[in-house]
Amino acid sequence: MSDVKSPLQHSIERAELKWLETWVRGPVDTAVTSMPVQVGDRAPDYDLQDATGVWRRLSEFWEDGPAVVVFLRPFGCLCAHARVRRLELEARRLRRLGAAVVAVCQADPVRAAEFAGLYSLQTSLLCDPDLSAHSGYGIREGTLAQVLYDVAPFRRDHSRATGRAMVEKGRASGMHRVDNPWLIPAEFVIDTAGIIRLAYRYQHRCDLPDTELLCAAVEETIEPEEVSR
Repeated sequence: MSDVKSPLQHSIERAELKWLETWVRGPVDTAVTSMPVQVGDRAPDYDLQDATGVWRRLSEFWEDGPAVVVFLRPFGCLCAHARVRRLELEARRLRRLGAAVVAVCQADPVRAAEFAGLYSLQTSLLCDPDLSAHSGYGIREGTLAQVLYDVAPFRRDHSRATGRAMVEKGRASGMHRVDNPWLIPAEFVIDTAGIIRLAYRYQHRCDLPDTELLCAAVEETIEPEEVSR
């Protein structure tokens, strides 16, 4: 039997090491020292690879209509899976309103492709492993309370021993602990002029926005004559 590891295995192992070291150091990027992008600001634009490795310009998603841009939790977090499952349902309605829907993850294309395959994603999935887009959109780390709010206080330690145990548990379950576990997601609605019309920043790791909020923000980008047709 060959001991040669697949590209996916290599990618997962690197991402697990990143997760463990980030877990042990704890959340540090929690202070807001400058105002992140807000409603009325121009949306930052980036070239990012999709799950097939093709480079995509983020702005192409709002060229012909508004876009909903969703920054996801790491794939080893149940919140990421919950968000994607619901997003696939919401996307049908959002597309009927004329909006494109795109999700941004921390993974590289190899792991992104595996994740997309789990759900046969119709939503575009872009990769931001160096977190440049995350930084540009003001995606910051949360406090222990924001990330571990549903964990008993005596279990909110982020020691190396606890982290290693969580990595092993993730491997056994197929939910690998990967990437930066402290980043708190955000979602944006951007109009065809590239202006942010909704900036929804989670208050905790699973603080998913209401579907009606996303739809209302998209509808606000539509000209009155278009609505009356």
